[in-house]
Amino acid sequence: MDHSHRVKGMMLFSIALNIIITLAEIVEGLLSGSLALLRDSVHNFSDSMSLLVSYLAISARGP
Repeated sequence: MDHSHRVKGMMLFSIALNIIITLAEIVEGLLSGSLALLRDSVHNFSDSMSLLVSYLAISARGP
């Protein structure tokens, strides 16, 4: 496995983990009525989208 495949794998893991954390924060924020958690979930979602754009750019670059 070369370096680019490892990087892509780590990025996919990071994206998945961020999305899981985002969903957990949304659920907890709604259940507890916490605007701070809901705001943080939006921030984590934007982080996930940034990682996704980076992943797509690396994937479009080729092998």
